[in-house]
Amino acid sequence: MIPSYQLLLQNYNLTTSDAAVYAAELALASLGRIGLEGREVGRCRGAQLEGLKLEHPWLPKQVPVILGDHVTLEAGTGAVHTAPAHGQEDFAIGRTYELPVVNPVGPDGRFAPGTELVAGLKVDAANPVIVAALEERGRLLHQQPHQHSYPHCWRHKTPLIFRATSQWFISMDARGLRAGTLRDIRNVHWTPEWGQPRITGMIDNRPDWCLSRQRTWGVPITLFTRRGSGELHPRTAELIGALFCLVSRDVAPKIDAQQIFGFIKSSFKHCSFYRSVSQKLRNILGAESPSSLPGIPFTARLPSSLKIWIS
Repeated sequence: MIPSYQLLLQNYNLTTSDAAVYAAELALASLGRIGLEGREVGRCRGAQLEGLKLEHPWLPKQVPVILGDHVTLEAGTGAVHTAPAHGQEDFAIGRTYELPVVNPVGPDGRFAPGTELVAGLKVDAANPVIVAALEERGRLLHQQPHQHSYPHCWRHKTPLIFRATSQWFISMDARGLRAGTLRDIRNVHWTPEWGQPRITGMIDNRPDWCLSRQRTWGVPITLFTRRGSGELHPRTAELIGALFCLVSRDVAPKIDAQQIFGFIKSSFKHCSFYRSVSQKLRNILGAESPSSLPGIPFTARLPSSLKIWIS
């Protein structure tokens, strides 16, 4: 909802009490677009509706009216739907109002099991299902196709879906990373020269640096996490240090090309080299290493890989 602009309450059906709220500057165009006429029955500022609870069009719950400057008077009605898990501006305003980040869309572009009306459907395939449900419940005033600009994958030329996902970040300020990087940038000879102000702006304005990417290739992120929750293990630094000592002291001096080839060619659980390392890791983890797990104890490979400039 636009916080500062005038809103009109328009009675668009003079035989009933049906009414709708529009931004004053958009009311006539909005009614004309759907072939209706109306008369003004009330007026207020958008900010006066903040916190008002609205009934969800098909779920048994209520949702609040929130205010955001990203809503404009360029088109529409003066109000937009907000989904904190599916857009940068929506996510930011959702954090301001402490809205839950509900992400019902999986990495395959399908709605998760249990999602009302559209479970298992691709995002595009769900659109007509939702429109039909709104019509059936008498909650749809008007619908029409609208062609607009939309981001596409630069490689596959397919439309993208915005999804809030868990990522790994490096703090830019916790250990002076930002200040040190900005200092060292000035000591590098840049070709072309415009590279220096570009990277300086990126480092200077970035709150944190995302180092993870969701790819099936790349350098894995070496962390110990809790199975299920994905939270960072509290002993991660200690465990990685122990793993480094294990590999450098007990493993690296003893392997040859044939062992490496066997490690790559055979399955992990049947490779003697792997079994030896895995057992030593179990000893490091102690009680936290479930013996029933055939692979590396405590966790599987993280689904994310390092950003390419790090690898």
